[in-house]
Amino acid sequence: MKNNLENLTLNHFLAQNGVASRRHAAEMILEGHVSVNGEVMVRPGYRMMAGDTVTINGKCVGRADESSAKDFVYVLLNKPAGYECSRPSQFTDKTVYDLINIPGRRLFTVGRLDKNSEGMILLTDDGLFAQKITHPSFEIPKTYVLKTQKPLLLPDIERLENGIEDEGEMLRLKSIIPRKAPYVWEIVLTEGKKREIRRMVRAVENRTVRLTRIGIGKLFMLNLPKGQWTYLDREGIELIHPGLLETPKKV
Repeated sequence: MKNNLENLTLNHFLAQNGVASRRHAAEMILEGHVSVNGEVMVRPGYRMMAGDTVTINGKCVGRADESSAKDFVYVLLNKPAGYECSRPSQFTDKTVYDLINIPGRRLFTVGRLDKNSEGMILLTDDGLFAQKITHPSFEIPKTYVLKTQKPLLLPDIERLENGIEDEGEMLRLKSIIPRKAPYVWEIVLTEGKKREIRRMVRAVENRTVRLTRIGIGKLFMLNLPKGQWTYLDREGIELIHPGLLETPKKV
């Protein structure tokens, strides 16, 4: 049978179907949790064939031909503070998945906001789209509004722009400008390291009072109430970064 799926690999197929990132999917495959057409498959790079049926621990994920033509969902949520971006469990109280219910869809967040942060978060079932947005090579800017406990002085701002080493990582703002309100700043990042802004503020001996993400790329959240969500169309996605929905061509 001829392979008509653009050399789609098994771990990529799992990522496209919202099961996990490609890296985590590869780990699941190597650990023997994934079967193709009823046979355990331990090669993440297995090339999918049209009609291949994939299961994880006996639960069907889908067929390869169905996945290749799948109509993905893209959602923008205005996350309130107090909600986590992790899956519901015995260790979580409120999660973003409590706010969104689309029957037949298993959405996951594109990147994360910590529990105490609020604002713009994307959810989708398109794994490739999520990987593109979060990959450092795309350098997609994320815009935040930060309120600090006390003023950021010029030496503080210079440190934030030049870079601060914390826990073995170099943290750096792309830009920071003051807003009219006291101790409020507009910040742009092109990376997405864990609790990056809060760690930088702490490093200059200040404290984050409130942190809100208001934009990703050129897409900004306007007039969407807290806790509410809306579908993103192609025009909105193109504002994040041109070409995000294009399938990479074979070389």
